[in-house]
Amino acid sequence: MATGDSDTRPAPSIADLYPTLSDEERAEAKENLDRYLALALRILERLHAAQHGSPLDPQSGVDAETPRSVP
Repeated sequence: MATGDSDTRPAPSIADLYPTLSDEERAEAKENLDRYLALALRILERLHAAQHGSPLDPQSGVDAETPRSVP
């Protein structure tokens, strides 16, 4: 895909990716994905704060070095 092109296709769902999972397994997979994405976002926020010399997490005002538990 060329830079600047927009992709209008919807993202695949967990059910699209794993059609053989039960409803319970799909719910668990979604929870795991949500937790993973939240962690990735926190890492990105910390990197961004470190690059800009900010000791604070821009979302919560918590010191970026203070560990937080994953929900």
